[in-house]
Order: sequence, then structure tokens, then C-alpha cells
Amino acid sequence: MIQKSSSEVKRLNKSAIFKYLILVIALLLLWIVPSMMINYIMRSREPNMKELQWLVAIVFRPRDYWKDLVNTEIDVRQKGFVKRIEFINKYPGVYSMKINYADFKRRAVDKPPLHYNTRKGILKLQVNFYVKEALAQSYTFHRSFSDFIDINRFHLGYYQCPALLPMNTPITCEIKVIEPDEILYHNYGPVNFCLGASQYSMPYNIGQDKVNDYSLAVSNDGTAWAWGWNGEYQLGDGSYNDRYIPTRVKGPKGKGYLTGITALAAGNGYNLALKNDGTVWAWGWNGDGRLGNGKSSYSYNGNYYSTPVQVKGPEGIGFLTDVKAIAAGDLHSLALKRDGTVWAWGDNNHFPLGEYYGQRLHHVPVQGLRGKEFRAGITAIAAGFYFSMALMKDGTVWAWGLNGNGQLGYTPKLKNLDESRLPMQVNGLGGSGILTGITAIAAGQGHSMALRNDGTVFAWGWNGNGQLGDGSKTDRHTPVQVRGPGDEGYLTGVIAIATRPAHTLALKKDGTVWAWGDNEWGQLGDGTQTERLTPVQVKGPAGSGFLTGVTDIEAGEGHSLAFRSDGTVWAWGHNNHGQLGIGSFDYYPHPTPVQVKMPGPGPWSSGANR
Repeated sequence: MIQKSSSEVKRLNKSAIFKYLILVIALLLLWIVPSMMINYIMRSREPNMKELQWLVAIVFRPRDYWKDLVNTEIDVRQKGFVKRIEFINKYPGVYSMKINYADFKRRAVDKPPLHYNTRKGILKLQVNFYVKEALAQSYTFHRSFSDFIDINRFHLGYYQCPALLPMNTPITCEIKVIEPDEILYHNYGPVNFCLGASQYSMPYNIGQDKVNDYSLAVSNDGTAWAWGWNGEYQLGDGSYNDRYIPTRVKGPKGKGYLTGITALAAGNGYNLALKNDGTVWAWGWNGDGRLGNGKSSYSYNGNYYSTPVQVKGPEGIGFLTDVKAIAAGDLHSLALKRDGTVWAWGDNNHFPLGEYYGQRLHHVPVQGLRGKEFRAGITAIAAGFYFSMALMKDGTVWAWGLNGNGQLGYTPKLKNLDESRLPMQVNGLGGSGILTGITAIAAGQGHSMALRNDGTVFAWGWNGNGQLGDGSKTDRHTPVQVRGPGDEGYLTGVIAIATRPAHTLALKKDGTVWAWGDNEWGQLGDGTQTERLTPVQVKGPAGSGFLTGVTDIEAGEGHSLAFRSDGTVWAWGHNNHGQLGIGSFDYYPHPTPVQVKMPGPGPWSSGANR
């Protein structure tokens, strides 16, 4: 055996260390140099998109590099108060900009929390972006503030450029107070706004609130398909890439594909799927434990799953089984078992889980609605933003959680009560009696919908864009009946409803689709971008005639879907991430239906529990 001298061993160790050092330096350079080149290009001249795409391919993924441009304060006490922020774009290639956040500073510790003043704890602003003095984007911001924790920071509005902006482009951001809030000012003082802009951002990184800028569908063979935005891995295909045509959801750990699907539910950057064996699967963003797989995540960023994981059983033992319906809210999830019990997981702030005294976050299911009156009596569930709903066999509706806009649909005994730990029975029209005869329910972000057995529709809660369909923009704390087209009579003949934050869809038994509410991106499908306070009929392709033969509907953040009896799928509205499924993305409204490029003849459905 040959023995090496100690000096020779030291020399070999030094050589190995030197080689490792060279490798680390080379890897760092592969990351740093392209980043420096991107920064140089962006700061020195108008960028060439091919250059950027080549560099981004090396760096793997661009960062957003948001720069704070302007800080200003708004006195939210004054109705009609207008603040204009004017500046010249100094960043060549700016692709997007937004009001990055609004901070509130509590003025004194002895001031009561806002949930004691909910009726006045409402703020409504209009945010307009002007480029070269021409209106480029307009948003209406409307929110009720339930407590000081909720209003520390939030996004207010975005401006999306259809192309890269050149240097020295004049830009104006205008903020107008539509509904003032004296209580908010009294507790927190002026609101501090910060306008930010991005030096560069590739197309899939921009857009307005992307909560539901994607689409889901179930095939008759039990497979799940998804397309659109994939920034939270919510398409379930094992990647982070947006998809402009439907892609099949993969199986657990990326092996094979998810099969046996009977229902789908889309939440805030995540999805739930119900299989025919009664098990529940989830994928996407796991912030606050909304996937229910037992993984702890107490941070806002949470963790991400690009392929499905199975929802655990109570206390994390085994898996949830014997489920017949699912619902996905913004931050929490619900499951209805065949024995009529409701199970919930995720964020329990404001008590949307129906679990009254437990911890704030639940990463595995807990049982809600434990009262005797709910045992084996629940037939359907729905989940919104921090609130939940349940439909009973007797046709009554119960709701619990956040109530800042009246989305629980009852008149509280205590004035200004903005949340309920206990399920409350939804009142009848005008707060009189109890709402009865209901066959289907749907939850928006701050409003609720109900379909009655006579084909009429009822709504309550936030109405900032007319999504309640009663001909007004007034919030309703108890149900109102959806009016008919042109505000004449009432909408009838409805067999299905779907809703999202600011617009609502209704499917009639004759196969036609009707819509009302926000129409900024043409999501109402009536050929315009005009907000509608009462139902309008969805046009046919290219605006010819009307869409007919529809058997199922679904609403996204700024787009809508319709599934026809001939197996085709149609979409309209926003397409900034390819959520319309036409094979490309763009930043223009599509106010009439376009055909989704489905991979087969179908039939297809939304997968909603109906």
C-alpha cells in the first residue's frame, strides 16, 4: 500500500478546495452577469425584446424590481377630494405600475378597533391612470375595514401597458374619494399611498389582481384541465408557466394525471378537486394552510405545490374521505361529507371555518357547524372572502364569518356587527322573515347569491359594481331580488348562478346566459365595457345574435366561461394570462365570446357543485 506524505495530502486538499471555489464563482457569474446586463439595457436604452428573452432564459425568471416613485397622503374624510400625482417616466421599458400599498398608522392606542364602527368603516376610491393625458386605466376600490390588522397594507390599483413605454412618457395617477370615511380617519389619520413602478417585467409577470386569472374544466372522462395564469402553480401541471390553451392537471408528485374528478373549486391561487372515491385533492398556493395537507405555513408567502396533494383527515390523521361537495374561498376551504357534516381548513380570521374558539390557522380539517339543527341537513356549501354559506334541505340558507358588507344576509341584533362566529339564518326580502325555497347558493368576495326553486335570484352584500343586479350600487345587508333586463320586472327562468368579486352570471333553462356587474374587460359578454346594474344577455361569437345551447357557466376574476351542449367551451373578458384559452394572451378586452381551444370534443363542464 502506497502511503502519501502529509505535504502531498495538504496539496491535494488545497487543489480540491480551489476547484470547488472556481465552480462556485462560475455559477455566481452565470447568474450575476445576465442580471447586470438586463439592468444595463433597461437603464441605458429602449430594450430589444429578443435580447431580454434570451437573458431571461439564462436567469430563469425575471424579478419585478418595483421602485417607489411617489409617497402622498389622502384625507379620506372629504367626499370628492382628488389627488393627482404627475411624473415623467424615467425608467426605459417600464411595463407596469401600480399603487403599491397604503399604510395606516394607528393614531392612539385608546381608539376603539374599527370593527366597532363597521357602518362607517367603508372606503370607496376611484383610481385613474393617464398616459400622455389620455385615460389608460380606471379602477374602483371599495372595501369595508373590519379591524386594524386587515388594513395595514394592500394593493389598490394597477396600470398595465399593452407595450413597453418609452422614456420620458408623462404619466398621471389620480385618486378620488367617492365615499369618505370619518371613522377611518379618526382612528388612523390620513392614508399614506405609495405609487410604484417596475423597471421591467416580462408579460407573464404583470396584470391586475390575478386571483382567478385562470380557468378550469372537467372532461366527461374525469380528467381536470387548466389554463391561464400559473404564478402560484395553480394549474397543477408541475410548472410555473402560464398556459394559453388547456393543459391536463398532473397526478400526485407529477406522476400520471389526476383522474376520477367529479368537482373542481377555484380559490385564491389554489384549487380543490373532488374524486369519485370521496377524497379531496389540492394544489397551488398553501398560504395559511388552505390546501389542508398538514404542512404548516404561518407566513403570507406560504408554500407551493405544483401538483396535487391529498387533503388530510381531522387532526392530520389519515385523509378526508366520503366527501360529496367542496368549496374554495380566498383563504379557506370547505368540504361537505355525505353524513351532512361540514369540514373546513385554512385561515379562521373572522371565523369562516365555523370553528368558534380554535386557533387562527388550521392546516388540517376541523369540523364546523356542530349544532343539532345542522346534522345531516346541509345539501350545499359556498365560500367567499372570510365568510361561508350553507344550504339546508328545507331551502333555508345559513352564513357565518365576515359581515362588513352585509354578505351574511341578516339584520344583527347588535348594530355595526361586522362578523359572526355562529351561523346566522339569512333573512327574507327587506329583512322580513326567512329566505326560503332556495336550491343553489354562490359566494363572491363580499356578496352572496341564492337561486330559488321558482327560477328567481336573490342577492345581498357588497354592490360596488352593481353585482347584486337590483338596479343600484348600494350595499344590501338583507336579500334583494335580481331585477329583469332593463330594470323591468325580475329575472326568471334561471337554473344556475355563478359569481366572482364584481360580476355575476345566470344560466336560464332556455340555454341563454345573462350577466351583470363590473364589465371593465368585457366579462359580461354584451359587446361593451359598460358596467351593468341589471342583467344583460350574453352575445354570440363576434357579437352576432346571442349565445345559446349553454349547459354550464363559471365566472373568473375578469372573465367568464360557458359550456355548450355541443361540447364546445366559450370564454369572454380579460385575457392577460391566456385565461380565455385561445392560444395566446393579450391586454385587450374581449367583450363577446371566443371559442376555447379544448383538446377534445367533450362534453366539458366547470366542475362546480350544482
